[in-house]
Amino acid sequence: MPLIGWALARALSLPPERLVGMVLVGAAPGGTASNVICSLARGDVALSISLSAASTLLAAALALKSFPVAAALPGVLFSVWHNLSGAMLAAWWSRRAVMSAMPRERED
Repeated sequence: MPLIGWALARALSLPPERLVGMVLVGAAPGGTASNVICSLARGDVALSISLSAASTLLAAALALKSFPVAAALPGVLFSVWHNLSGAMLAAWWSRRAVMSAMPRERED
């Protein structure tokens, strides 16, 4: 992701300080990406999800406080939906993988 941030900043001809910002944002994944990376690293996924949810709710509250509602609401709704749908999809997918690994009974 840092490489994508660098490439986008170069493609958009951003100044060096913004290029550094894009690389740093790409190096610190949040939300679903951090949960996936935590799971792959066999980390504490529950903690990762809790922190993602807390930061999402805090960001939503601060956005609504800092900006006009019409400007903040689309981002707030998408952010909350993104975290909820990602968690639901991950739960469904993990149950699906467990169910397919279970031996099936034969009907003879």
